[in-house]
Amino acid sequence: MLSFSHLKRPQQGMGTCRVARPETYIKCLGTVDSHRLAAYRAYSSLVLAGLGCVLLLLLMLVAYGALGLAMLCSTGMTMAKKLHVAALMASGVALYASSYVPYHIMRVLNMEAR
Repeated sequence: MLSFSHLKRPQQGMGTCRVARPETYIKCLGTVDSHRLAAYRAYSSLVLAGLGCVLLLLLMLVAYGALGLAMLCSTGMTMAKKLHVAALMASGVALYASSYVPYHIMRVLNMEAR
């Protein structure tokens, strides 16, 4: 959830914004305010990126690897069906990685830029 802070003066270095009433300026703080940023940085980068992305990706790779190994040892499937299942599993991992890895990288970079 976003929180906002009403500023008493314009932000420094934000360009040439001129308004007659500076008390109307609002600064978006994101999910945490400035005095709690150090604690949130550790939580955001280590816990969310580590557990939310890396751990899930590793679990998915292990589970799909075990499934692929069991499928390769199976004698009841033709090679065409095995390749089809392998392509579906690889596309699932690629879709997860292409969706969530950039999100977590940008989240960590955004947190470091603050």
